[in-house]
Amino acid sequence: MKKTSYGLGLSLFLLAGCGTAEESTEANPAEAQAVKETQEETFETASTDKAVNGDTEEAEMTKEKAAEVLRKYEETFMEVIDKGPELNEYESRDEIIQKFSTIMTKEQAEDLADIYINDKDGTLSVVATEAPIWLKYDQDYKVEKISEGEYHIIQSNSSELRGNLEVTFVLVMEDDSWLVSKTKTEKTEPEGKESAGTEGLETEKHEDQIEGEMDFK
Repeated sequence: MKKTSYGLGLSLFLLAGCGTAEESTEANPAEAQAVKETQEETFETASTDKAVNGDTEEAEMTKEKAAEVLRKYEETFMEVIDKGPELNEYESRDEIIQKFSTIMTKEQAEDLADIYINDKDGTLSVVATEAPIWLKYDQDYKVEKISEGEYHIIQSNSSELRGNLEVTFVLVMEDDSWLVSKTKTEKTEPEGKESAGTEGLETEKHEDQIEGEMDFK
């Protein structure tokens, strides 16, 4: 019986205390305003801290992160191609596009499938042609920020087949993941030589995707 009375008394005391605090702020508008400003300042500080620390997976692109994305891009493509020339493990071209789309945009995945995958009467096979241009990880390249969700990875690339090129890998953020959107190439001249006036951005799919011969296992 004494415990019950003590609990009831404590509850009434707490309720009375709450009422006193409310009456105090209502009776003193200046104090109420001060409390409101403190709450707003706390909220703004928390929001700023959240923005600075990054509450999403999006972050500034680094050379290491770019190399990681482009290496995965190459590995995913070659994982399919190396099963050729007959691709009996895949039931449809759409299944291959879906696999490609884990590291590249759907448009890029479809472009590569158009170039490299032959679908004849439901039978899938690899088109025997040159491989796409990949980043050369042991050579210098630069990272250029276009916007919060787009970066260009730029590297000089020279080969007997293609000549001297400036290759640009376009990375975009989609659904909190970095994907390869496209590869662009531009003709360049070796140092010490004047341009012949033939430079231009190559946007055709079959023009900006090739470098070395396919190697099937």
